[in-house]
Amino acid sequence: MNILYIITGLGMGGAETQVCNLADEFSKLGNKISIIYLTGEKVVSPNCADVNIIALNMDKSILSFFKAFCKLVKLINSIKPDVVHTHMVHANLFTRISRVFCSIPLLISTAHNSNEGGKFRMLTYRYTDKLADITTNVGQESVNAFIKAKAAPKNRIISMPNGINIERFKASRDIKNNIRAKLKLKHNQKMVVAVGRNDVQKDYPNMLTAISLLPSNENFKLFIVGLDVEELQPEIVKLGISNNVELLGLRKDVDQLMAAADILLMSSAWEGLPIVIGEAMASECNIVTTDAGGCKEWLTRSEASVPVKNSQALADALQSKLTLNDEDLMTIGKANRNHIVQQFSLAGIVAKWDVMYNGNF
Repeated sequence: MNILYIITGLGMGGAETQVCNLADEFSKLGNKISIIYLTGEKVVSPNCADVNIIALNMDKSILSFFKAFCKLVKLINSIKPDVVHTHMVHANLFTRISRVFCSIPLLISTAHNSNEGGKFRMLTYRYTDKLADITTNVGQESVNAFIKAKAAPKNRIISMPNGINIERFKASRDIKNNIRAKLKLKHNQKMVVAVGRNDVQKDYPNMLTAISLLPSNENFKLFIVGLDVEELQPEIVKLGISNNVELLGLRKDVDQLMAAADILLMSSAWEGLPIVIGEAMASECNIVTTDAGGCKEWLTRSEASVPVKNSQALADALQSKLTLNDEDLMTIGKANRNHIVQQFSLAGIVAKWDVMYNGNF
């Protein structure tokens, strides 16, 4: 099968990682795989060298938009894919419109969020819906949000979660000891991680405020990983939490940081089905998260979410985790991994996509 993935960009994020994972897995199965990305620098890419990656280098100008659109149409006609699977709002809408000018036997549009950027974009989804064969979103909460906004009819959108690479994301005592030593953690300190770019969606001010509400102690340290998180430093100093928070910036060893961590902390205001929670659970981390979008759809009965934009509730949930002993944290962590292996493994999700790529919805 000839499969073409089209995505808005290949920066550091859950959607981008998922596309690269799917490309690798379907390439291993003997399929011909190409990825076209519209804009930005390539930060992540598939491991498989056989995957053809093409940049459209689109910017915000109308001329660039037109040139990229014409190039996309030519590329689709040249590649002659059996399936085109698009990801993220710009790629979804861009490719739907291009279908008027080129041959796409099967077009699947995947959204990765409950909030795709306002009423105009949701209207555009609605008016271009019939140009796709099926729309998916990464969680049931996000599907429900699309239906409520009339971005897609109930019978033309389904939930399809992201798959977790359970071989890459797993606990490791050696990695844990190595990372903790590099980060200069004390023996009795719990390692808390937060992963995600610094923007309004991730609501880091909520997280930092929550940290400032905790009783003064040195039994934990929060490491924040992601694009532009360095900009949070002034607020950290202002809140007086420098001893408990360290900014690591953009990293490519998130799997190792997860393997070393005790707790994942997430403070998002809205989400789709954030893959970082599944990756952390596969790594045997405990979870403290808001109930943004589909966050709670990942969780086991041992975990719970708190309301968005409620710093005190987030602080209380984190404090409850910090008071657990190592054995209790480990028991919950192992249950988390088992849940991910059974329900969200990459191999299982690839099998579901394979069914859809053959036209069975």
